[in-house]
Amino acid sequence: MENSSSLSILTIKVLKFMGECGARYPLDNFENIYMYVYRMLQDNRVVEIGKNGTTEGYLFYSLCHDINSYYKKKTWRYVPQVTNGTTLYVEKLVCKKWTKELRRKFEEIITTMYPQIEGAIWHRYGLKMDRKVIYRRNLCMK
Repeated sequence: MENSSSLSILTIKVLKFMGECGARYPLDNFENIYMYVYRMLQDNRVVEIGKNGTTEGYLFYSLCHDINSYYKKKTWRYVPQVTNGTTLYVEKLVCKKWTKELRRKFEEIITTMYPQIEGAIWHRYGLKMDRKVIYRRNLCMK
């Protein structure tokens, strides 16, 4: 685990990247957003994805057996994960452009870290409603 000072710097780096990708942070909620990112980084539940030495995105995830406590939570509320969980729940994906190559890099990192994972679930939010994307054969997005 990193020390508090370097973790704070990394949190600001991630928030800055998210802002560059279009995320907007209401000032009255910024402390909650900062603490969410900080705690997720502290738990090693954020994967930086890049190519050619450039950061292309960050993926926030949780391991669980049941997704309800993650799916039904408020956006910036931190919920501890089940470290021996068999389902990976993608909480947030912030990326300049999500490509098959980046998905494969993420999949390789996660399956190496957590060989017990059987599948992944991601709720993709659209203009009209969200849709649940479930991946059983491959870990993540096709």
